[in-house]
Amino acid sequence: MNLNFQVNKTRDKLYEYQKQLEDEQREEEDRMMVIFQDERRKEAERMEKELQEEWEGKLQELTSKFDKNPAGERKDKDVSFTMFLSQGENRRTPDIDLQ
Repeated sequence: MNLNFQVNKTRDKLYEYQKQLEDEQREEEDRMMVIFQDERRKEAERMEKELQEEWEGKLQELTSKFDKNPAGERKDKDVSFTMFLSQGENRRTPDIDLQ
């Protein structure tokens, strides 16, 4: 009976040790998840900021290009394009000045 008691005691210690290891692993996984989520959030913010800056740069570039060369002062005055809406579709038709 003494042997059976020792086996049970040893088994209980093993179960206790296993539970402790699982708890430690769970805590470590939780810490890692928090770090991962934080890094992911920072990366998303960085990418959003970068995209916004790029978009603003392109908009500024187009605006300055338009300001330098308005539609009425094209270098090539022979061909101008007119946009109009016809039957719900966008269409471009060239107006050609043959002078």
